[in-house]
This record gives sequence, structure tokens and C-alpha cells, in this order.
Amino acid sequence: MKFLLRPDQRAYERQERTWRAEIQNIHAQRARLIPLSEHDLRSEALDLKQQAQQGVPLPELRVAAFALVLEMAYRTLGYLAYDVQLLGSLALAEGKLIEMQTGEGKTLVGIFPSFLWALKGEGVHVYTFNDYLARRDATWVGSVLEKLGLSVAYLQQDMLDAARKKAYQAEVLYLTAKEGGFDALRARLLPPGQTAAQRKVPYALIDEIDSILIDEARIPLVLAGVWPHDTRINLEKLALLAREMPLGEAVERDESGFALFLTEQGIQQAEAHLGVQNLFDQPHEVLLVRLNQALHAEHLLQAGVDYLVREGEIVLIDEFTGRVVEAQKWPHGLQAAVEAKEGLTIAPEGKVMAKTTLQQYFQKYAFLAGMTGTARDAAEEFSRTYELEVFPVPPHKANQRVDLPDRFFLNQEQKMVALLAEIEREHHQGRPLLIGTASVAESEALARQLEAKGLTVRVLNARHHAREAAIVARAGEWGAITVATNMAGRGTDIKLGGETGARREEILASGGLYVIGTQRFESQRVDRQLRGRAGRQGDPGASRFFISLEDPLLQQHHIQKGVPVRLKRLQPEADLAQKLMAREVGHIQRVMEGKASSMRDTLGRYTSFLEAQESLLGQWREQLRAGEAAPFLQLRCPDAYRQACAHWGEEETRQFEQLLSLALIDRYWTTYLEEMDSLRQSIHLVALGGRNPLMEYQQQSAVIFETLRPAIEAEIEQRFRQLEIAAGRPDLADLGLEAPGSTWTYLISDNPFGDRLEMMLLSNSMVGFAGGAVLFAWPLLLLFALMKKWRKRADKQT
Repeated sequence: MKFLLRPDQRAYERQERTWRAEIQNIHAQRARLIPLSEHDLRSEALDLKQQAQQGVPLPELRVAAFALVLEMAYRTLGYLAYDVQLLGSLALAEGKLIEMQTGEGKTLVGIFPSFLWALKGEGVHVYTFNDYLARRDATWVGSVLEKLGLSVAYLQQDMLDAARKKAYQAEVLYLTAKEGGFDALRARLLPPGQTAAQRKVPYALIDEIDSILIDEARIPLVLAGVWPHDTRINLEKLALLAREMPLGEAVERDESGFALFLTEQGIQQAEAHLGVQNLFDQPHEVLLVRLNQALHAEHLLQAGVDYLVREGEIVLIDEFTGRVVEAQKWPHGLQAAVEAKEGLTIAPEGKVMAKTTLQQYFQKYAFLAGMTGTARDAAEEFSRTYELEVFPVPPHKANQRVDLPDRFFLNQEQKMVALLAEIEREHHQGRPLLIGTASVAESEALARQLEAKGLTVRVLNARHHAREAAIVARAGEWGAITVATNMAGRGTDIKLGGETGARREEILASGGLYVIGTQRFESQRVDRQLRGRAGRQGDPGASRFFISLEDPLLQQHHIQKGVPVRLKRLQPEADLAQKLMAREVGHIQRVMEGKASSMRDTLGRYTSFLEAQESLLGQWREQLRAGEAAPFLQLRCPDAYRQACAHWGEEETRQFEQLLSLALIDRYWTTYLEEMDSLRQSIHLVALGGRNPLMEYQQQSAVIFETLRPAIEAEIEQRFRQLEIAAGRPDLADLGLEAPGSTWTYLISDNPFGDRLEMMLLSNSMVGFAGGAVLFAWPLLLLFALMKKWRKRADKQT
């Protein structure tokens, strides 16, 4: 089977022929290794390592290295890699992004380039989708690398600093992108005398790369801190008020369904409940924003769809995978509003001290490669953003899956009747069924309906994250019905007959695994991930989607309004209606994918600008932390500095200057991040005047940033001059500059350019009444106030 990815198909075929010839050389080399002992294989690996570290280019060692891995993997795991797996490995070794269908053995493919790169002794990071897969892969396929003399480790979310440092020293480390990114953030804020856990490594291999670099690319990783005396408005009181303000009376929803507006009745009700005369007066601006967040938490965020309450905490659900997303929070007070809604203890929000995106994080690697089952749909974005070329690897056996046409229905009731009938019919034939849903609530509701019909159902969703591998592994058993949220990044094959292969022949005769989607997703790539669970290694299988005009995706785009009356009068199964609706749904998905790609590009331009600024300030901070900065106070206030040295000692004075400077840099940067966040929330308003928001953001940001270092230096000098030196060297806490009482890492959905959360956050910023008039835009006013504050500081220096 040939895949056409680029117009230059000849170049693709020429490259494949070259690698096919190299594969024959690998097999020839392996033949020489078969009689050797494992000790001999390890010795040969050590010899390759010495050659690599003495300067022999890795491509010259590739055939010998791959032959060693091929033989050792066969001895250790019992798997002899197929030629197509070796083809994928060669593509990875040259920095390609390979697309391999589900069940083709990508995990095994990844150890070939990992071994080759690790020969240099500089380290390799292999990124997986979650902690479970990192631990599993390091233990399973990592054992092959260990037998060849490499050190292998894995990173977990709950590891302490000492264990993290040890893991990062391994030659091959399995980890998640989030943990790596969080450790990079922690390194930015290290105090003097401490070393970063994470070391600089040139090579990175990313499994499920589209889920990590596409789906999660616009979710910033955040390091936050809480300082003493943190106060907040009574959020419990606001949550109670929001519960008493029904939609349609006190609150109205706009056409998008994601923005709320107070009606005149709602304004009066809120003012009476809160005891304020005019809710829109400037002194109540924060109260108004918090009220709107409470309304969003009450009316727009649903338990079981957007989040779960687990062990007294709010845990978010990933819209792409249906999994719980550990350590993720909503930004801008929305998390606290949901906690108040659910009657939970409200966790301190703290202040953002550092943040980055996965897009920025992975740009630090000199050499990047990746693999997934669904890359071609995002090939252009991978090329544009990450300079990664997609190389489709043909399957070991031809795909036998049949993708049946979608079935469309006018309403949910019609769809459910047909869906349940289809499941019952196929189940009675013994055929294993995998039903993909879009949310936890939907999966559990469907499971209840099936159980009411006397059917046994296994549910795989965010509530059963710890058991997901076992549930997935059994989804191919005779008569199994598995209801799951999105299947991306599950990391486990669905084998017909399950792990034991029981009744496999009967399952094959029934048509193999039947995958049913209860609705289309915003991305065709996510649909393909679900379909791809069937048809493993040439097995038969089928897939079909059941779609209603009342599904969220179609409702959001008002498809029902565009359906001609004559089609509504047709029977749901009419061919004409089916064809027209399939075309419309495909159009919606292409539009949504284009918007999502544009949003990621825009976010990248915003965050890269901020990252460049952080890098400049970070260089100064690192010089101070390492004791390499110029003697600032000694030059700016020599008399006070000499007096301090006389009373405290020269070393103590130097350390105090170092600690004072670092504390102020961190405080000012935290404030700056708040300002930039407020600026980004409001900057889109300039588009109303025909100006470019990104350019305006960069210009205003640059003006503020230019004052940052002079302002910090001025405050360092001012605070030092004001000290009573004879009273003894003070602690930073005495100066109100103590370190945060606690720090933690989390993720936020930080997409201010038009998606669902942005619509919600935007309405937090601009609260109107039913007529649609914007009454208040607090981030813009806050920005003006902050800019005024910065300018005052700059004026003081002059």
C-alpha cells in the first residue's frame, strides 16, 4: 500500500527504497549475532558506545546498533520486529514523525532510535502519554536497553526531588511532557546552592505526538506560589446566589451558549443579595467578576462532563481523551468558583511565578522525533510549527476494517433507539463492541440503558483511570461491550479474544471488533483514533458513527436551522438526508480544525514573545544565583555597603544582596505575568478599532518590560539604603519578601482566541445585560492601573 503525503511522491519512494536496503543489512548483521551470548551482545554495545563518543557519526553505527536491539528484543521480549517496524525506526532515527496504525507496535519501534541516540552518552528523553505508560514502557521495553548496558529510568508525578535527580541521570528516561515541563519551570526559580533536577538532553522521542503537541499544545504549564495574608471574597455566598439565579430570568445565555449576561432582574437580585447599591461601580469590579465566575460554574460547567469531584477535590476531564487530567486547574478564579459550587474547601489560587507551553518546552531539544496513529491530518501544522515531516509507515498486514457510513437522526431519541438496537443485535452474535462517547456522563448514561436491557457492560472513563489498561485489554473478548470516553493515548492493544485469544475464530467469523461512535468529535483526527481501535494487524473489524442533529457539535453550529424542511419530513434513513448531513459534518470538522490550528499558532506567537523576555530576565537571575553578577550594591551605594560589611561581614553582606535581588526579581516577574495575563484578556478589544491585537500586545509588553530591570535595581538599592544596618542582618520575611508558603504546579486551559473556555473567560471579563451592551471590562482597567504604577516606578529612578 502506498501513501501519498506530499506532491513529491518519488522522493518518498526513493527514501523508502534506501531504508528497505538498510533493513536487509540489519538482518544480515543480526544473523552474525544469533550465536553470541548476551554478555557478548553487551560487549558489542559497549564498543559502539565508545565509537560514538569518540566521534564516529551515528548514521555509520545505525545498522550495527539496530541489529543488536533486534536480537536482544527477540531474546528478552519474544518479539522479532517486522520490517515495517524497522522502517519506522529508521525514519525516527532521522528525525521524522511516523504514522503507524494502532496495534502495529510503536512502543517496540521506539527503542531502536533510543538506543542509537543514547550511544552518545548525552541522554535521551522518551515522552509517553501518562505516568502509567512511562512506568510500563521503561520496565517492559526498557529492559532491552538495560541488557545492552544502558541505564534506564522513568519519572512519576509523586517523585521527590532526590528521586527525580537520579532519574534524570539515566541514559534513557521515560516521562510525560507535563512532568518534564514542570521540572523545567522549577529550575527557573531555584534558590542559591541548589541544582536543577533536570539536565539538558539533546534527543527527544514523543509517543502519541499529536495528542501532546497538537491537542495539549495550547495548555500552559504553570508554577504557582501562595504568600501569607492571601484574602478573597466570600465565594460560598456567591455560589449560593448563582444557584438562586435561574437561566432565562436572572441570567441569559448568548447564541454561542458559552457567554452569560445578567438581566435587569438579575442585576437587582444580585445587588439586593450582596448589599451593594450599584454592582457596576468601580469599587465592586472584582466582586462583579467573581459573581460572573460563580454563574459560569453553576450554569455552564457540568459535573461528569467537565469535571469530577474526587476525594474532596475538583479534577478536570480532558475533552480529547475523557481522562481525568491530574494537576490541572481552570484559570482566573473559575476553579475556586466550581469548588464553592460543590461545597468543597476552596484551595488558594496563589500567583503564577512561571509558565511555559509544551510548544516552547520541546523547542529546547536539538533533535526531535515522534510517532502516532493519526498524524497526516495535522501534517501541515507539524511541518510549520515543529519542522517535523510525516512519514506514513504501511501496516504489517493490510487493513481489513470496514468504515461504514454515518447514520443521522433528527433527534437524540431516534438516535438512542437505533443505537441500542444495533448494540443488542451485534452483541447477540457474540461480536465484541467498543462504544466511544464524548463524556463521562454520556458513557454512564448509556451503560445504565444497556444494563437495563440485561446486558453486561464495562465502562472506561475518567472514574476508572487506574483500571483502564485491564478494561481495554478485555474489550476484544467474545460478547464484550465496552463503553468508553475518547480512546486517544490508551497505550493498550485490543486483541480479538482478549489476552488469551479465547474463541478468536468465532470472533473473526462475526466480523471482528465493532467500534461505534455516539457522536462526531470536533477533529476528524480524533474520530480516526476511535476507528483505529478496530482492524489491528489485519484483523477484520468495522466502525460507524451515530449522529443526531441535537448532538453538541451540530447544535453549536446551528446545523438544524439549515436543514431544509423537505429533509426533515424524510425518514431518518433516507439516502439523500444521509449524504447531505455527512457533507455538512465534514465541513464543520474542517472549519473547527482550522480554527484550532490558528489558535495554536496565535498562542505560540504570544508565548514565544513572553518566553524571550523570561529568558533575558532569567540570564540575570542565574548570574545572581551563581554568584557571577557584578557587585551592584557596592557600586550604587558604597557607603552603606561598607557599613554592612563592617557589621555583618563581607560574605554575609554578599549573600544578603544575592537573596534580596532574587526575591525582588521573582516578585516583579510574578507581577509582570499578572499584567501580561490581563493584557491578553483585553487586547482583542483593539481589533474593534482596526488594529492588530498581537502587535499591540507586543508593543505594550515591550514598553512595560523595558522598565522591569531598572525598577528592580532601584528597589534593591532603595531597600538596602533603608536598612538599619547596625541592628543586624534582617531576614527577607522581616522585609515582607519571604518566599511563598507553598508552591505547586498545574495546567490551565489558556486559549484566549475563541474556543469554549475563552468564550466563558471573555464573559467573565465583560459582564453585560440582556440587551448585549458591555458594561465593564475589568482587565483593561486593571492594565491601565498597573501600567500607571510601573511608570511611577520608572519616574522615581529618573
